[in-house]
Amino acid sequence: MILCDSAYTIIQGTDKFNRIINVMYLLTGTILMISNIIDWTLNSSDNEK
Repeated sequence: MILCDSAYTIIQGTDKFNRIINVMYLLTGTILMISNIIDWTLNSSDNEK
């Protein structure tokens, strides 16, 4: 927990860095969601055959 708290404090240190981290989290989340949807679509189409 202490390590996470200190890392969070460092991230909060600069607004610019904080914004970059937020954008990276958003991009990563979006990419993961899209890949999950693609996997689900491919799996469901395979099941129909």
